[in-house]
Amino acid sequence: MKKIISERNPLIKKYLKLIRGQSSESNLLPLEGFHLIEEALRSGIGIEQLFYTPEVIKHEKIEELFLKLPSSTEKVAISKELLYKISQTEAPQGILAISAYPHYEPENVLGKSSMLAMLVDQLQDPGNFGTIIRTAAGANFDAVFFTPGTVKYNNPKVLRATAGAIFHIKVLPTGDLKDYCQKLRERSIFLYAAHPQADNSYYEVDYCNPAVILIGNENRGITNELLSVTTKKINIPLNPKLNSLNAGVAAGIIIYEAFRQRMGK
Repeated sequence: MKKIISERNPLIKKYLKLIRGQSSESNLLPLEGFHLIEEALRSGIGIEQLFYTPEVIKHEKIEELFLKLPSSTEKVAISKELLYKISQTEAPQGILAISAYPHYEPENVLGKSSMLAMLVDQLQDPGNFGTIIRTAAGANFDAVFFTPGTVKYNNPKVLRATAGAIFHIKVLPTGDLKDYCQKLRERSIFLYAAHPQADNSYYEVDYCNPAVILIGNENRGITNELLSVTTKKINIPLNPKLNSLNAGVAAGIIIYEAFRQRMGK
């Protein structure tokens, strides 16, 4: 069996560019481990390249995984030493992949009559972004939008934090913010912004109408452009000795209040 042993191989360079955030192909996802790859296949998203070590052939899951791969998938054997060198985890499972994430248009999401989505504004922490994606998917949200300046959704840490949930929800950029805000106004979509100085508690607003819930940057909060078109600012009651909650935790609390309201509708 021929196997790749060098980082100079074009396919390995492609993978390294993705995990380093240097690739211009923003829709490509670098996946590591069986779970993420299996979730991609389960959701019908194809695998362009699959990298594996000869040792992983002995794994009980590999035969089943190979049967699920589309015929177009390029299967590439690489040395164990190379995989350990490019792996992003402490205990590599011997398998990596590159997947193409679908392209979604904001109009298709915002046009849904019962639309419910998250919007993250220049969020920087990959764990927070991944947690919000995972939680929104769990609560049956339609999408997670992100503004320019947000950490890339194909960042390996974001992908791991989603635990594969990214394949079960639409994650997409807002594009031009003025245009995005105009679309919200035209469709009478409520924009609820999490804000520490808000007068309304998160459980006092109605999420049963078409709505977008906005979470801002961990340090700077929400940009003025988005605050200016916010329907209502909402807060989470908090011990006065504390300033704020982690963005992922705060989002989760609001997400599940929206989910509770819609389940009881």
